Amino acid sequence: MKNYKRILFFLCIFFFFDRPGFSWNSDERYHSYQEVLSDFEELANTYPKLAEFVNLGNSFEGRKIFALRITKAQEGMKKILLTGGIHAREWLGVETTRLLAKYLLENYPNDEKIRNYLDVSEVWIVPIVNPDGFEYDRNTQALWRKNRRPIDNTGMGVDLNRNFDFQWDPPKSASTNPASDIYRGPSPGSEPEVKIIQDLISQGFSAFIDFHSFSQIIIYPWGYTSSPAPDTSIFSAITKEMSKRIAEVNHRNYRTGQIPHLLYPVSGDSLDYAYGKFKTYAFCIELPPSMGAFSFYPPASYIVPTAQENFEAVKYLMEWLSPTSPKPTSSPKGIEVIEIILRPSPAGSN
Repeated sequence: MKNYKRILFFLCIFFFFDRPGFSWNSDERYHSYQEVLSDFEELANTYPKLAEFVNLGNSFEGRKIFALRITKAQEGMKKILLTGGIHAREWLGVETTRLLAKYLLENYPNDEKIRNYLDVSEVWIVPIVNPDGFEYDRNTQALWRKNRRPIDNTGMGVDLNRNFDFQWDPPKSASTNPASDIYRGPSPGSEPEVKIIQDLISQGFSAFIDFHSFSQIIIYPWGYTSSPAPDTSIFSAITKEMSKRIAEVNHRNYRTGQIPHLLYPVSGDSLDYAYGKFKTYAFCIELPPSMGAFSFYPPASYIVPTAQENFEAVKYLMEWLSPTSPKPTSSPKGIEVIEIILRPSPAGSN
């Protein structure tokens, strides 16, 4: 297994520098933890009437988990949470949330939909939920997924998206083996990074998008069961419209559906936690590409187009939450669920 990961690491390095358009020194590039932190501090300083830099707490290794609170209001009526980088190797989610913050602030004066929302409501953006794993993946071991807390002498790290304190224990949805990439942790909410995001979600958000990669899909609760959530019809309507608006930008098609129907069962994840405990409309957008051997590390030419198309999904969510927007209604009887054979994820992304 160690030789296999070493080979993959060197193939990834070859892939990065062999692909045209990839340059660490251009504007289109992947950024380090410190660079993203500095960018968010600079955005808060550049737009002091719109943006506030918030230190939410520290990771296991002591790095700040930080956010940008974007609003024109003193206290927003409706709040949207956007997060990225909960899995270390999913760099495109970090870059997408980083650029979304910039786009929202730069477009506020000229985009009526953004202005109407931010004048009375808030967007919170946490670009790197797992900073320790992110930096370890960038600098030491490619394809790392978990955080970096040692687990006795049996393993390293917890899959943060299996550690949330909601439906943490269903069988076959997470691993009890500390050596596994999907190890759920010793107890629900055991990890400092998860505790920070749980505390933030508990402050009351109307909607939540967690950006992952890869698969090019938009998914929603439940993750722990293939049975439908009470608001499945609302989730379905929102994700279909998100997909439609994304496709209008770069003609990329994002499939939509419930988590187990498009991926596999997932327990202890952030979406089920937000929706199950607080009735927050929670979504995961698995970014492009749809498949490929090196899809955790697409060339940097993906960064700007991916952020641009997902900007439209975020804008639609703002529009949907506005007081005058018509809302789809949930079916009192739910929907009929057709059981399907769950296919494995192409690379265990969510």
